[in-house]
Amino acid sequence: MTGTSTPGAHPPPGQEVVEPVAVTTAWRIHASLAEWTGRADTKASTALSVELAVLAGGMALISSRRGTGPDGTVLTAVLMASGMVLVLLGVFLAAALFPRSWPEPGDPAATENFVYFGTLRTMPSEQVVTMLRDTDVLEVLGDQLVTMSHITWRKLVLVKYSLICACSGLGLISPAVWLSV
Repeated sequence: MTGTSTPGAHPPPGQEVVEPVAVTTAWRIHASLAEWTGRADTKASTALSVELAVLAGGMALISSRRGTGPDGTVLTAVLMASGMVLVLLGVFLAAALFPRSWPEPGDPAATENFVYFGTLRTMPSEQVVTMLRDTDVLEVLGDQLVTMSHITWRKLVLVKYSLICACSGLGLISPAVWLSV
């Protein structure tokens, strides 16, 4: 595509294709969103690992009766149980962040989004070439940027809530262990 050509027009052989500034900017935003999504996934996997370790530690304390106190007081049992439930909730929130590689149900644009690898893999190469020549890539990129932004935002919010739950749970487990010593 040239900055001034019409859709479907092809530059002569050997002539450089000029990409409009808006398309270049959209690709840069796309790359940033992909990086942010990767960071959210990394944070989620780290949170999941720590939360599972806390959950395993809590289970070990419960099985050894250290988290429920020598007399099995109601206070320590309630603190330990509440903390474990919150940590478990954090685990579920972090586990909900695993990568999604399918379109949303009922999304009609998903079949035409040649920027998304999940759709691209199902297209014959001739269709991809035709779409690249005849489609305004900026419109496709715009849709992709909005979709990726929703996904990234959701992931970051879930990581935040996962960490809040896990820290709150640990905040309840700690005094239960302290009271039972």
